[in-house]
Amino acid sequence: MADETGEAGATGERRAEDTAKAAVPTPYDIAPEPARQRPVPPPAPGDRLLDAFDDDADLERDPEVERALRGGGGPAATVPASPPVDAFVKPGMGDAKAVALVAAGVLLAAVIVAGVNAPVVDGKSPWIAVAAKTLYLSLVHTLTGVGAVALAAKLAEKPLGRLDLAAARMLAAVSILQLIIHLNIPIPGRFDEPVLAAGAYWVTVQALFRLRSLPALHIAAFHALFWFALWMAMLLHAWSVVAPAAGPAT
Repeated sequence: MADETGEAGATGERRAEDTAKAAVPTPYDIAPEPARQRPVPPPAPGDRLLDAFDDDADLERDPEVERALRGGGGPAATVPASPPVDAFVKPGMGDAKAVALVAAGVLLAAVIVAGVNAPVVDGKSPWIAVAAKTLYLSLVHTLTGVGAVALAAKLAEKPLGRLDLAAARMLAAVSILQLIIHLNIPIPGRFDEPVLAAGAYWVTVQALFRLRSLPALHIAAFHALFWFALWMAMLLHAWSVVAPAAGPAT
């Protein structure tokens, strides 16, 4: 009986030792598999994904991203504004309406002077035709002058600026030219009016547009080309009308 009790005690001690050894992990033990998580079931067909969000929630802004962009929660960094582009037609010397009113007054004076100084042909003076032609050509060459300003701005690689201001200034320059060119200055040769008119046009363009000599020269050159092209077209038209009438009768 005592032997059996001794054997049972020895057996119990060996089991306790084996259990203690098994509890201490060794470098060669295999890690237990992690418990598998149950997959999340998909939402039911009737449920919506955004039902859990507040209706007033701002989903377009992320506070964490904004704080990172501001550099740690400080005030938002201001983006430096781009410098303003220097336009070719600069403001100043009166607005478009004021310049246009002064130019209209000068143009009216030019039309009157052209009618008064109209040449007399066979005892008759075609003053109405001369006055109407002066008015028409002044308006047409105002448009060609705006085109000259646009080409000069393109050549200077600058934006044009305000178109109405450019038109008003060009109307003033053309009106002054027309007024002086129709003056009957008593100097032999009839070359004084064109020279004085061209000088007045140059001074007006350079003063109103506030340009240096080279950009103002570009405007005057382009405008002169347009003026010559229109004059040549009118001359060819008159030639085509007069030539058949002057031909031999059949």
